Order: sequence, then structure tokens, then C-alpha cells
Amino acid sequence: MSTQGTTTRPARHWLRRVSILGWPLVIALLVAAPDLGLSLYWQRIVMLVAIMGITTSGLNLSFGLAGELALGQAAVFASGAYTTAYLSTHGHTDLVLCLVASAVVAVVVGLIAGGPGLRLGGFTLAMASFFLVLLIPSVIELFGETLGGPDGLSGIPLPSVFGTDLGTDGLYAAIVVVGGIWLFLFRNIVKSRQGRILVTMRESPVLAASCGAHPFQMKLRSYAIAGIPAGLGGSLFVFLNAFVSPTSFGFDLVILLLAMSVIGGSQSVLGPVVGAFLLTYLPERVSVFQDYTLVAYGAMLVLIGVLLPRGAVGLLSGLWKRAVASRRSSSADEANPGALTLPPIDGRELHLRDVAVSFGGVRALDGVSFSARPGEITALIGPNGSGKTTLLNVVSGYLRRDSGGDITLDGKAIHGLRPDRIRRMGVGRTFQTPLIPRDLTVRETLMVGAYGDSRSGFFSAALRLPGYLKAERREREAADELVEAFGLAGRADMPAKDLSLGTRRIVELARALMGRPQVVLLDEIASGLDRDEVQELVEALHLLKRSGATVVLVEHNFSLVRAVADTVVCLAGGRLLAQGTPDEIASHPDVLEKYLGAGAGISGTDLGAHLDPADETSPVRTGPAQQGGAS
Repeated sequence: MSTQGTTTRPARHWLRRVSILGWPLVIALLVAAPDLGLSLYWQRIVMLVAIMGITTSGLNLSFGLAGELALGQAAVFASGAYTTAYLSTHGHTDLVLCLVASAVVAVVVGLIAGGPGLRLGGFTLAMASFFLVLLIPSVIELFGETLGGPDGLSGIPLPSVFGTDLGTDGLYAAIVVVGGIWLFLFRNIVKSRQGRILVTMRESPVLAASCGAHPFQMKLRSYAIAGIPAGLGGSLFVFLNAFVSPTSFGFDLVILLLAMSVIGGSQSVLGPVVGAFLLTYLPERVSVFQDYTLVAYGAMLVLIGVLLPRGAVGLLSGLWKRAVASRRSSSADEANPGALTLPPIDGRELHLRDVAVSFGGVRALDGVSFSARPGEITALIGPNGSGKTTLLNVVSGYLRRDSGGDITLDGKAIHGLRPDRIRRMGVGRTFQTPLIPRDLTVRETLMVGAYGDSRSGFFSAALRLPGYLKAERREREAADELVEAFGLAGRADMPAKDLSLGTRRIVELARALMGRPQVVLLDEIASGLDRDEVQELVEALHLLKRSGATVVLVEHNFSLVRAVADTVVCLAGGRLLAQGTPDEIASHPDVLEKYLGAGAGISGTDLGAHLDPADETSPVRTGPAQQGGAS
């Protein structure tokens, strides 16, 4: 293990303990602030910041982390507010009851409004959720005097807790405590396996599925969880103002919440609080906010979105991470795959029989059959458009095969299953272009790969229940093993996105091995690498083969194929052209004619001229004319 890896870990754990212990300290200081001389004006500012920070954190969860822009947070906020207003005016002023009821109603309203839009995502979700905001006055009018109609409900009493009236001082303390507790739970979600998979899904739903997550279910869960803080915020808002009306939840509130998220930092834990403070305090001090509210918010959204896309907190966090990364990079270990061995992997035989795929009238695969065995590397080669990547996508579940044909693992059918199910059955893969999410370190990127191996959910992560802690510890230990095996220990805490292409491909390979998949599908993993990086990759592939995994490798670099493959399958026009050992394929007349370039005078001897067959770790980029690009 590298010295750098061991010296930074205690510091990281120390910082984590300080941040956790500092949370109750800050809450205690804010609760005691009125007794320390905090004025009534600043008490109200603190309460408003807490309420709006809670509400905006839900937008950060669905938009900042999951990448789904939902503009209905104001409507969900309103549903929580009216739930509390109705209960309070009917004699049910218990704060705990009102908070729970408001949160439940908010989740239901949010799912009704956003559930259909989540299927399509993007602007469809934004418009579907925003439509609910426009319906608020009409919905309130349907309930007549029950909810106060257009004039609203007034005279809402202060809450009580288990029969004890809180009073104004008690309300201040309650808002601060509820806000602090929720933000701590929100922080736990963000800094967990659930937060990592949401960041991954924001980057690529395809990648999230390959790690064992179901993208739509994850979006739906995150959207439901995002309704909880909106309901809590609406409930506390009613008690603070003692009044609620439809005019409080219009387009202005939609823009305000979005501005708070973007300005503070939509991908950070403290961003909602910072954004809420800036847009609560500044309007009190700058007259332009009072006179031109929408124009001021819109201008800030545009400026911050262009100049500081990660918000105020994101800017400071990015500067800190870059400073730390620059100090680590000078002493980071070079990737050295093969330095250790991987634990044994119980590979399974992957068998394809008469697999066919059609796109309209185009036959992308036409009756392809072959087997890939444990402890061996089966290489797929062929011209562009021959169906290599299509075949991997069919095996992974991203494409459906035509009727007939089978895809099995040790005789068990996997065709027709969802990608996340296939991943949990033991099939891992990489992609032509490395998919490395932003904001994740190398270790965290690897840990995402094992997401489908545990069932701990959002609430388990938020409360740090034993099931979550066990899964987190298991994933971290597995990631550390792979970090060591692939020589990445010195870079484990560096942002994975900042690494070189070759190292990112090694990271992606390591991520595919999380959870010990029995079958690993590698799609042009050597594309774009220089000679030294190809050397590292070859050593990694031999390490993987020695572990016992079943490896299917799509590759154009035939020198690399000859260095690592046990069996080569050549496709052309979606059909199986030839199958055999690398030497047999190198001299096969049909392969030479249609792929390797017999017309250019290249023979099997020429193909191996730069490769010593006895030395399995000396491939070169030179070789047959490459036909790179999509396949």
C-alpha cells in the first residue's frame, strides 16, 4: 500500500468526525442565540432561512443530484402548508402531527404531479410539475371555505408539542431544530451510496443501470424523498406567518426556490442554506429586489448559471478539492496493474445461440452463436458496423434480441431481463467512452459499481442504520482491494474525472469488477491509449484472466488481441465470419479479405512482426490498418 493512501485516510476520517460533531454544536448555538442577544429581526431571518433551506434541499435532491428539473416544489410546499393550516384550525396543533401529516401529503402530491413526467424526464417533467403550480388557486377554490378560498386562512395558532404550547421562543427553537435535523439527514443521503448512484444517474442512466440500479425507480424514489422537506417547510411556514393563501405559492415562489438552489449550489448540502440566506437577507437591504423581484432573480439565475454553474458553495468546494488534489498528485503512485492478484472469481460460461437483432429493415446481428468460457478472454473483432457493440448491448440488456435465439449464463437464460437485473446476475461491463461521473473520487467511482449488490435504501442511508453501514463497509473494502490490485492507491481520493484517459479506463475496468461479476464485457477499452497505457491495460487483462473471470473483449487493436485473447470471434455484416485462436484468425483468408487487409499485402506473419508471442505483455499499437470508431 502506498504511503500517500495511508496518510490521507486518518485525516479524512478526522475531518468527517469534526463535521458530524459540529452539526449539533451549530444547532445548539442557534437555539441559544435569543438568550445571547439575537434580535427579533435576526430571529425571523434565521427562521426563514431554515424554512426555505429545508424546502430548497428537496430541489437539490431531485435536480442537483438526480438531474431531474422539477418545478413543482412550490405546489408541494403549498400542500404541506395547507395540510397544517387545516389541522391547526380544527384543533390539531401538535407540531409533530402537523409535520408528519404535511410530509405525507406532500409526497403524495409530488408523486401524482411528477410521476408521469419522470418517465420522459427533462422538460416534460419540468412542465408537468409546473402545471400543478398553476392549478393551486383552482384546487383551493374547489374546497371552498374549508381551505379559506381566495382569501386564505388566518388566525392559525402557535403549535404545541405533546400538549405543551411552544410560544414564540419555542417556535423559533423548533424551526431551528427541525431544519438542522433534516439538513443532517440530507447530508447523510448525499454522502452515501444513494447519493453516489444519483450522481452517476445524472451523468448517465445507462451507466447507473450497468451498476445495478433501476433508473426510473431511483428517480421516483428521489422525487418522493424530495417532497418530505417541502412538506416540512410548508408546515413551519404556516406556523411562522399564522396565515396562508394561494397568492403565497405562485410563479414568484417557483423562481425563488430555483434561484436559491442554483445560487447556493444545487449539488451541495449547504447550498440551500447559503442560497436561502442570500435571497432572504439581500431583498431586505437592496431595493432593486423589492421593486423588480422577478427581474432580479432572473438576472442572478443567468449570471450564476453562466459564471458559477456550481453555485457559491460549489465554487469554494471546487477550489478546496483542486488544492488538495494538486498536493496529492505530486506523490501519487503510477498505475501498476498486476502488482497484486485479484481474489478468485467464479466465472460462468456465456453462451449465445442464434442471436439476431433488427433495426427496422436492417439486420444488425444475424444468427450469431459462440461461447465465452471462465478463465479465458474471448475477443470480438470485425469492421465497423459488424455488430460487436450491438452484441454487448444485447447481452447487457440494453437491446432486445429478435424472437428466437438464447443468451445464457451456465445454462440460465438472461435474455429479456433489464440491465440492472443482468448486472445483479453477474455481468459487468465497460463502454467505448469511459463514463466517469463528476464529483466522485476514484474510490467512490469504484464503490458505485457494487450498488446492485445491496438493498439498503434512502432511509437506511439517512439514519445510518446497520444495514447501510454494513453495505458501505463492504463496498469500501472491495474498492480498496481493487485500488491496490490496479496500482491506484495513491490516486484513490483524487477526482476520477481529472485522471488521464488511460488511467480512467483502468478505473472503469476496476468499477466493472466491483461485486465480483462472473462475466466482464469490455468495449474497445484500449481506444485512444498510447503504448505505455496499452502495456498497463494488457497487464490488467492478464490479471483479470488469472482470477478466473469470463472476459469478452471488443477491440480493433489486433496486436492487443493477439497478446491477450484465447479465442477470437470475427463478425462481418452482423454474421459470424470466423472463430478460432488468434493465430488461426490472423491467417484466415476471409478475415484477411474483409477485415485485416489482405488486399494491402498484410499476412499473418506481418501482423505478428511487432509482437513476441512468448511475451504476453509486449503489445504495440502498430499492426493492421485499424478501422476505429463506432462498431
